[in-house]
Amino acid sequence: MMVESGAPEEPGSISVVRTLDDFLRTAAIRAIVYMDGQDCPFDEEFDGNDFCGIHLIGWIGREPAACLRIRFFADFAKVERLAVREEFRRSAIAFRIVRHALRLIARKGYAKAYGHAQEGLEPFWARFGSRPISGRPSFSFSGHRYTEMLLDLPPREDAIDLQADPLVINRPEGDWDRPGVLERGKAAAAGSGRDRTGWTEATAEAWRRFAGDEGFDEEYCPWELDMPGLNDRSQLMLMC
Repeated sequence: MMVESGAPEEPGSISVVRTLDDFLRTAAIRAIVYMDGQDCPFDEEFDGNDFCGIHLIGWIGREPAACLRIRFFADFAKVERLAVREEFRRSAIAFRIVRHALRLIARKGYAKAYGHAQEGLEPFWARFGSRPISGRPSFSFSGHRYTEMLLDLPPREDAIDLQADPLVINRPEGDWDRPGVLERGKAAAAGSGRDRTGWTEATAEAWRRFAGDEGFDEEYCPWELDMPGLNDRSQLMLMC
């Protein structure tokens, strides 16, 4: 089950990190598990990739018990930074969060999930169908040896692709089955009776002139156009 950010109502839920508070929860778990538990240096654990992917939190009651990070590449997604607090390691939260990650990856249309299994933990990843990549030797970092693992994911009929409704694509990551805020805003605007036709047509013309087929017109500033309902440059930038 996908839940909103923050402590959920149901035990064993998984949520996508959407707020700074939730990111700090994942950082605390990783600091406990890796920096304290495995003497991992700060710069190795927080490696510059945390704002480049999706983070998940696994909950036990109202406590953040586990976390995981996903990064996306051309034809595969990398599952990494799985961490479970020691007091919750007898629960099924590690399995739940990995399965949730794999479902999310497949929903985004990826057919392969890749990861680095710490030596001795290959059987854990094998339970999800992962296998060592043939011909690739193990390697070391942060004082541990790792095996490259690969998992083939079955295709999903509801994968998010270019045939998807554009408003579905706009929905919050991992929460594609519920109307998002832009759809609620669209319904509210429709109910208000406001006519935005002139505003949108003027906007389109502004950007055609600013960055059309012939390249940027540096002498032309689109906010100088007379656009209905558009009073200053800041409003134009918000339209993008």
